[in-house]
Amino acid sequence: MNKETKDNLWEELKLLQSKIDKIDDFTFRIKNWFITIFIALTGYSIGYKKTKLLILNIFLILIFYVYEVTYRMVNKAFLERSREIEKILREGKEISEEDKPPHLDKYLPEKYPLKYIFEESKKRLAQYRISLIYIAALIINSIIAFIFLEGFALFISLFIIVSIIFINNTSFFTKKET
Repeated sequence: MNKETKDNLWEELKLLQSKIDKIDDFTFRIKNWFITIFIALTGYSIGYKKTKLLILNIFLILIFYVYEVTYRMVNKAFLERSREIEKILREGKEISEEDKPPHLDKYLPEKYPLKYIFEESKKRLAQYRISLIYIAALIINSIIAFIFLEGFALFISLFIIVSIIFINNTSFFTKKET
């Protein structure tokens, strides 16, 4: 491997590490904003007895969850590329044209089709480190809807919770195709 390629790989690795750190920080901020908005909207709907806002809460939960998953997908791609570069630098092999740095643009969120994002969101429901706060928010929303007997909000919340349970249970029993 020539010196220029090796230097470019090191530069890409440094860039990747800073991007990974920024995405980690950003996903933390996404959760903080979600909690703030969810609590404010829930408090307002309880305080002013505007239970129709509980339906808005459901969409808020789903939007923030998909938004966080999108950034986690990019983070995962950056981590995989970082590991590839580390392996290439460790082994000192010649690299293919496809692996030559930099090519970070293929990892940007707009490169992922919406269908793929939804499929990845479904897969990540089992990763409770990511989805627990959103599942808890759905349960809280269901309880509040039940207390105020807001039928539609309760129905949607319970439907989503049951769907999550069903998706998680079926994902453990199905075989992955290789």
